[in-house]
Amino acid sequence: MPVIIIITVMLLYLGFFLYDRCIMDQKTYVAAFRGSIYDEELRDNTLDRKRYTEEELSHLYDKKILTGKGVTMDMQCDSKMVKVISGTKVTIPFATLLRNQGYENGWNIQVEKKAAILDEVDFIRSCRKLEKLGRE
Repeated sequence: MPVIIIITVMLLYLGFFLYDRCIMDQKTYVAAFRGSIYDEELRDNTLDRKRYTEEELSHLYDKKILTGKGVTMDMQCDSKMVKVISGTKVTIPFATLLRNQGYENGWNIQVEKKAAILDEVDFIRSCRKLEKLGRE
């Protein structure tokens, strides 16, 4: 009976881990994408792209992570790319049973997503040029 209870609890925590991983994967990309479409001319000049992306990511994670403790966030922005890295640690019961496999205190989740910054006008012009070349 104790073995069945331990296996059941571990399967539940594996489900929590997979859920948290899925949420972090999705929310990290959404924050990178929103940071890539940030337009300084339409917003007030009090925010820059990096701070805007940080605010979006913190709002996206609001009460979504079930078992992770302390979401870490890091943003890198340049003129062509927005890169967002986020991570957390999922604590698991019976961690001492997994100590020999390298899981001291739980499972780490780290997600890295990138989104390209595109100029819409240049992109549409490039598409039209390619379309024109395809017809000729």
